[in-house]
Amino acid sequence: MRIFPSNLFSASNRNLLKAFLALIILGFIIVLYNCERDDICSSATPTTPHLIIRFFDIDNQDAGKTVNDLTIFGEGSEIPIYNLADIDSIALPLNIEGEGISTTTKFQFIQDAANNPNIDEIEVTYTPEFVYVSRACGYKSIFNDLQIRIISEGIENWVRLSEIIYSTVDNETEAHVYLFH
Repeated sequence: MRIFPSNLFSASNRNLLKAFLALIILGFIIVLYNCERDDICSSATPTTPHLIIRFFDIDNQDAGKTVNDLTIFGEGSEIPIYNLADIDSIALPLNIEGEGISTTTKFQFIQDAANNPNIDEIEVTYTPEFVYVSRACGYKSIFNDLQIRIISEGIENWVRLSEIIYSTVDNETEAHVYLFH
C-alpha cells in the first residue's frame, strides 16, 4: 500500500517543488529584510516636550529663586501637576487641539498652598506642529509662537513678570520661560 502516488516525486514534480521551496525562502528573506531595528521606539528618543519654566527673584533677576509649597493645577483638573513642592523649575504638559490651531492652556499656580494660598492664573498660548520621528515612534508635537500671560489680580499676584526665552518648545534641555516673583 502506497501513501504517496508514484508520480509525486517524478522529475517534473521535483522541479515544481524546488521552485515552490525557493519562493517560500525568498518570501521569508523579504519579510526579515523589512523588519528594522526602529520597529521599537527607544525610550531615549525625544517625544513631545513639556514647557520648562524657571523661577527667578524679581529684585535680583539674575538669581534663581525657589517657590515654597507650590501647587499647580491644569485648567479643569482636580489632580495637581505639582503638589506642595519647594521648587525652582517646573515642566508643564501642553494641550494639543490640532496641528496649526492656536491653542491656549491655563494653569493655576498656588504659592504657599498649605498655609496662606495665593493663586495666580497663567495662560499659555501656542501653535502645535506635528513632526515625524520614526515609523516606530510616530509623530511628536512641538509648540511654536509661545506666549505667556499672567492674569492680573492687581497687587495680589505673586508672579510679577514673565520672560519668554525660547518661543518654540521643541526640547526639554533648557528653560523656555522665566517667571519672576
